[in-house]
Amino acid sequence: MKKTSVILILLFFSLVIASMSVGGSGLGIFDFVSWMKGSSSSSAAFIFSSLRIPRTITCLLVGLSLGFSGALLQTMLANPLAEPYTLGLSGGASLGAVIAILLGVEPLWLSTPAFAFTGCLLATLLVATLSRASNLNTNRSLILVGVMISLFCGSLVILILNFLSPFQLQSALIWMMGQVGTERDHWWPLLFIFVVGAFIWSQMNFEHLDRLLLGDEVATSLGTHVPRLKLSIIVIVATLTALSVSMTGLIGFVGLLSPHLALSIFKTKRHRIYLFVSASMGALILLSADILGRGLGGERELPAGGLIALLGAPLLIYFLVKREKNA
Repeated sequence: MKKTSVILILLFFSLVIASMSVGGSGLGIFDFVSWMKGSSSSSAAFIFSSLRIPRTITCLLVGLSLGFSGALLQTMLANPLAEPYTLGLSGGASLGAVIAILLGVEPLWLSTPAFAFTGCLLATLLVATLSRASNLNTNRSLILVGVMISLFCGSLVILILNFLSPFQLQSALIWMMGQVGTERDHWWPLLFIFVVGAFIWSQMNFEHLDRLLLGDEVATSLGTHVPRLKLSIIVIVATLTALSVSMTGLIGFVGLLSPHLALSIFKTKRHRIYLFVSASMGALILLSADILGRGLGGERELPAGGLIALLGAPLLIYFLVKREKNA
C-alpha cells in the first residue's frame, strides 16, 4: 500500500506540472520554471497566475468532489452504478442552465451556473420529498426516482433546445459537455471550503459509514442512526455536486469510475481510506482529461467531459465484468 501511495503522489505532482505546462499560448515547462524563479515576462506571469493555476486547482477540487460523492453514494445505495448524478442532479442542473441561456439573463457566465446550481438543489429536494411522501425507502426506489427525474428534465432540455438561437445552442452544448478554463475557475476557494468540511465530516463518521456496508438493520443495531446518516450524505453530495456543476458544467463518469479505481487499487472499503483514495482518483481523472484535451485540441480545446465519457465507459465496463466474475 505504501508503494502504491508513493506512485500516486508522484503521478499527482507530475500531472500538476503538466497542467502548468500545456496550453494554446505555447508556454511550456521551462517557461513555468522561469515564472517560478520570478524571471518571466508579464504576459507569462498573467497566464500562469490568472489562468493555469486557477484552472488546475479547479480540476483538482471538482474531481475530488465528484470522486468523494460517488464513493458516498455507492455506499449509501449499495449500488456500483451510483454516482452524484444518479439522484437526478445532472438533469436538474442541465435544465437550470438551459433555462438561463433561453432567457438570456446577463451576464451569462454568472446566470448559467447560478440557475444550474438552483436546478441541482431543487432536483435533490424533489427526490427526497417524493421518496419520503411515497415511502420509497429502499435504495432501488431512490435510484429509480432519480432516474425518472433525470429523464423528465432531459426531455424538457431537448424541447428548450429547439427554441435557442445558434449562438445560444452552442453555449448550451458546451455547458453540457463540461467546460474548464472559464472565469468560474476563480470560484475555487468556495468549493475548497466545502471539500475540506466534507472530508472532516467523513473522518468523524467513518465508523458509521463502514457499518452502512453491512446493511441498514445491522448498522442500526450497532448504534448508527441510519436515516440521519443518509440525509447527511445526500446534503453533502448535493452541495458538492451543485458547486462543481456551477463551475465546470456537466462532467459525468468521474463519480462513477473513481470508486471502482480506488477499490481495485487498494482493495479496501474502509471509509477512512476508501473515500480519500476515491476522491484522489477523481482529481487525477479530471486533471488528466483536461491536460489531454488541451494537448490534442490545439487552439480548440477538447471538452474534458467528453473525453472522460469516451475513455471511461469501456474502463467501467471492464471493472463491472471483473467484479461479476469475482463474485
